[in-house]
This record gives sequence, structure tokens and C-alpha cells, in this order.
Amino acid sequence: MITLLPPCRRRKLVNLIDALSHIHLCPRDDHNPSLQPFPTSHPSNPFPLLDAPSSTVKSDMHPPSAVYQHRLLKVVLHKDAAEGLQVLHKLAWKSSNRGSLFRPESADNDPGLDGFQYESIISTVGFEVLSMADRVLITPEYKAALSDAKRWFSGGKVLPTKGEDDPLDGGDVEMGSPEEEAPEGPKEEASEEVPWPVYDPKKRRHIFIVIGTPGVGKSLFLYYILVERLRAGLPTCFQTVPGSFTFWCEDGVFEIPLGESRLARVGEAIPTDAWFLVDSSEAYPTPDGSLKNIFVCIVQAASPRADHLRWTDKASTQHFRWCIKPSPLEESLIMRKLNCPATTDEQWQKFFKTYGPSTRLLTAHANTPDDFEVELRSKLHSMQLNTVQVQSFLFDTPITNMTTDEVSHWILGMKPGSRRNISTSTFHTPTILQIVKQEYESQWARQVQLAYDLFKRNPQLSVSAGHVLEDRVHDVLVNGGCWGMVKLSDPSKGTKNNIYRTHDAAPTERLTISSTGVCIDDCGVKQSTDGLKCIWFWSINGQSQSGYYRPLSSIQRTFDAYIVDAKSKSIFMIQITLAKKHDANKGGLEDLQVNYPGFVFHYIVVAGRQEVQIDMPQKADGMWKDRWCLWADEAMLFQKIT
Repeated sequence: MITLLPPCRRRKLVNLIDALSHIHLCPRDDHNPSLQPFPTSHPSNPFPLLDAPSSTVKSDMHPPSAVYQHRLLKVVLHKDAAEGLQVLHKLAWKSSNRGSLFRPESADNDPGLDGFQYESIISTVGFEVLSMADRVLITPEYKAALSDAKRWFSGGKVLPTKGEDDPLDGGDVEMGSPEEEAPEGPKEEASEEVPWPVYDPKKRRHIFIVIGTPGVGKSLFLYYILVERLRAGLPTCFQTVPGSFTFWCEDGVFEIPLGESRLARVGEAIPTDAWFLVDSSEAYPTPDGSLKNIFVCIVQAASPRADHLRWTDKASTQHFRWCIKPSPLEESLIMRKLNCPATTDEQWQKFFKTYGPSTRLLTAHANTPDDFEVELRSKLHSMQLNTVQVQSFLFDTPITNMTTDEVSHWILGMKPGSRRNISTSTFHTPTILQIVKQEYESQWARQVQLAYDLFKRNPQLSVSAGHVLEDRVHDVLVNGGCWGMVKLSDPSKGTKNNIYRTHDAAPTERLTISSTGVCIDDCGVKQSTDGLKCIWFWSINGQSQSGYYRPLSSIQRTFDAYIVDAKSKSIFMIQITLAKKHDANKGGLEDLQVNYPGFVFHYIVVAGRQEVQIDMPQKADGMWKDRWCLWADEAMLFQKIT
């Protein structure tokens, strides 16, 4: 009975039924099998039955029957799926009425979102382990992942990661700027319509795994695939728990209990044109190993945990791991409207910028951020990690450090590289890094040294190690001192950017930072003085107090810090880059000019001992009095570490 459902589930079911009531259904007849999902009679079965243990045979089980179109239902015991799933099937199967399922969602689209028209789909009840609001937002990442899955199963190539300027990337872009890397001409879009493939034994493209940070919506991506396949009238299996899966076809939707036989007993009856969707979660962490012997297109949603992924280790066919990006802020704010209408935009945005983009954590904690931080610190403190364990926790690949027992996904997130099958782990936000640093204060000096050793061996090995080094640079600069600097090379001009490079030369000037003032000259510090006050900010507001200004939000990627020297009315912009290339963004540079009229601006890039290319927008390049490089080497980084 609907009245026995919890209020949130009852509301979802009512929404489904209401949507269904607006669709005209033809009278039931033998020529419309899709309108007869639940036959009342079951003729004798001419096919051999795949038997199941007696413990799985219950009164609500349907015997196999020739009345069904698909062989799976002709040979396998099954039962009616949950009511909400039945209604969804009626609503979506071969539906030409897109409006009954999808609706537009408004967003203040900015250039970073490419003007994408967001939509949401109606949710359902019946998938107990899927946490769904009344509607599920369809993101550009969902559409890109589905198109790439279709393309890959068909034997084609997965497209490069789109949008390297995602605000959550939080580091230097390794790809060139658009004007340097992207030739003119038509581009293949990730959202273009790609036909639905079936498994091809010649291509051996078998398993497509969408991985990402826990709580970013990977499971709901599978739900989106399901709805699109229902609309296309394509058979689909969906498994979220170990004991059964749902099978969707023209006959309806049915639950297929597995019992002790599990997938190996029913796999041969799954139609070859089906897709098998499997969600790895705490309820079903490791998919059945026999799934890799079911030769249909398989799509798995998983966190980068070993127990989620090891089932593919001995697969004889190919599999592809596709890393999904978290939602940017504007997109996440649309999710707030769908998931937490009682939470304000301000609460949601502050939590997002302070603690990270996990929709799951935002939904649970956006209106109680202080409680979240207390819980986070408590978890970190209770882990009692030694130096080696902290190193593994912070710098190892995501697959080894994201487990349900730890708190890694509260600290570190995943992002794809220039290709989707390359992923790195990063601290969600600068605030999160500071919390970890404080909780492991006694071990932090050693972690900085380990991060530097990692960087020297392979600058691209660990993004989180790079963030630890960047934070160390800030600590050194804010505490004051004197460092030699080299001027950047003369620029070469592109169509939109001026290209500067660092070069190995003897220092010509010195940067002096002290409580008495900041300057660039050839003299250096005459005597030891205190450092600067560190001032954290959300947005540039023209504050003229002398100090070292650091952005609280990882969304601010134009620069890593700036120093205000009120006495000389000077701004020293600090850009830390451990990559070989940095693309300056004119947005933040323009903000500095607008908020600090009458100030003199100096550009300082702090870089490792390798040549670095800086692409400076020509429209912003004229603001600088001079442009310098300060080397972040052992002498600079470890002079005060004890």
C-alpha cells in the first residue's frame, strides 16, 4: 500500500503515477506486449528451466512461461519488481513523450559550463540502495560518460577530457591553452548522439567502469542510462544488491533472484543485446566474478577501491576505467534545489568551497558545517597513523587509500587527467589541507620532505604531493626572508597570449619579505625581522592592510596568493607552479586591477628547477611592472624545517 511507504518514497511514487496518468495508453491486447508487463496466466514452458535452490522459490515467484518475448523470462524463475519500478517501466518504455520523464532545470550558466541546458529526470522507489531526491540532475559528465561508453563498446576511441579549466582541477593545466593546442575545424562533441552498441566478441570491448570520488553521483549515472535505454526499448539488467537483479524488457520489469546459483546460473539466458548495469557500494562492494563471463556490454559504477575493482583482474576481455569529475559549483547549486530545498544557496556554497564538492556530504552537512569539521578532525585523530601510514594516506594512488574504514574521500578527491583513464587524487580544498596539516603537525615536516622526493622522481606522480609542496612555499614566504630572483625571458607573442619562460641564470634581484615591508632590490635583508600576517579571503575586496593574502576557495586558480605592501602601494602576485606550463587567467588579474587602483603590480612565479612556460593573456600583461621567477628548491623549501 502506498500509505505504508515513508513520506519521501511515497512522494516519489505519487510523482511517477501522476506522470503516468498524463500518458495515453492503448488498450491491452496481444499485439502490445509492452502494455502487458504482468501476465496473469503462464502456459507450459517448452524451455529447460535454470533451477534455483528451494529457499529462493516463494509464493510470489513466477514460473517460466512461453508468453514472454525474452528467453530469460522463459527459462528463469522471476517475480514482479517493486511497484515503483513497474510504474517507471510503463512510463519510460519506448516513450516518445520525453516531457513525462525529463524537465529543464535553470542555472546561471557561465562560460565554464558552456551554456549547457540542464535537465532532470523523475526518480523512483524500488532501488533501495540508490539515494535519490524527487528528481535526478543529468550533468554534462553523465552525457559524456554515456557517449564514451557507447563509442568504446563500438570499438571507437574515448574522447579526451573536456574542460581542463574545471575549477576543481586545482592545479596547473598540462594541456596547452586552446589557442595553442586546438586547431580550427569541426570538433567531435562528447554529447553527440551515438548509437547503442551490443557486445562484439571480435572487438572484445566488454566492461566500462565509471570511477570517481564517493558521493559525486556515479550510481545515479547508471539510473540515467537505465531511463535512456527504456526510452529506446532496449533490454537492460540492473544490479545493486548481491541477491538479485532487475531485468527490464518489453514484457515489463522483473526481479531475478539469484540465490546460491548467482549469476553463473542465469548468465547464459541474458539476451546478447542487453546492457548489464552494476552498482558497487557498501551493499554490494564486489561484483560477482562470473559477471565477467556474461558477454554483454557491462557498465559498473565504483569508487576507486580495490574490492570494487578486483573482479576484473582476470577478465579475458578488455575493460576501461573512466574517471568522472565532481560537479562545479553552479551545477552543484542546481542539485541543492533538487536534494535540499531547505538549505540555502549561501550554506551550500560555503560548505562546497570550504570542504569540497561531494553531493552526499553537502546534503548531509551543508547546514551544520561546524559539526562536520569536528567529526572530520575526530576521525583523523582516531586513526593514529605513523609517518609511513600518513605518507600512504596522502600520496598513494586513489585505489589504495579510499576505503570505507578511512576518511580519505572526505580529504581527497579524484580528477581525470587529459585522458579519462588517467586519474589523480587531490585535496578537496585549501581548508581541508590545513586541517590535515594541523592534525598531523608533529609529522608534517617529514611529509613535506617526502612530497618533495616524490616530485623530484616524477612531477606528475601525485597531485596531492604537489599541493603539500605548494602549501610549504606559502609557509616559507609568509614567515619572511630574502630570496634571489631571475627575470622571466622576453615574451614571444601568440594571437592572444604573450609566452614567457623561466631560464636558469644567476639571480639579479632579491625579494625581501618582512614585517617592515616588502620590496624587490639588489640589497636583501639587513637584519632578521618577523614575517607577514596571513589573511584568508573568499573574494578580492580591495583590502589595503599589509599582509599575505591566500584564497580559501580552490576555485580561485588565477593566482595562489598575493602580498599587499601598503607603504609602497605595491601588489606582489604569487603564482606557484610545479608543472612545466602555466596558463594565466585574466579574470583574477582584472579583479586585482579593479580592487587596487593606484597600486603597482609585480608578477612572481615560484617554480621547481625546470623550464616553465607561462602563457600570459595580452590584455592583462600590461599591468605588470616586472615579471620574476623564484626557484622552489631545497634551499628555499627546507631552510626553516626542523
